[in-house]
Amino acid sequence: MMKKIVFGAALLLSALAARPAAAQEYNWGVGARLGAWMGPSVKYNFNPSNGVEAIVGIAKGGFRVTGLYERTIPFNVSGLNFYYGAGLNFGNWKQDDDGFKNSFGIDGIAGIEYRVQGVPLAFSVDYKPYLELAGHDGFGWSDAALTIRFVF
Repeated sequence: MMKKIVFGAALLLSALAARPAAAQEYNWGVGARLGAWMGPSVKYNFNPSNGVEAIVGIAKGGFRVTGLYERTIPFNVSGLNFYYGAGLNFGNWKQDDDGFKNSFGIDGIAGIEYRVQGVPLAFSVDYKPYLELAGHDGFGWSDAALTIRFVF
């Protein structure tokens, strides 16, 4: 059953991403990521298919700075793109009796972004799981968000 789901998803994505047009229609995007981890986001696309993103996420009891490398695949709809990537995070957490403690981990990301035509705005919805390797150990699976960016 899982093989059928993965095959179907891959087939759908390849059909939608079949156009040769440029994936990203902007270089810089600055905005806010609104989800379990809320905060500013800056994205830079150094070519139509590759970019980097920096996110400062703030949540109850701490913060996390995340750097991601992202690949972008265009859909057959103008301004609509799929993206995925991976990166690293560094954070600082309030512990119950120990004060604050640093953490370090790896992140993945997958999402869909829509660049509004004729307006300097882009909206994206993504899922960003992470694995903390030091400090605040554990797997975070609930980091989904809406990001709104001013693009130029």
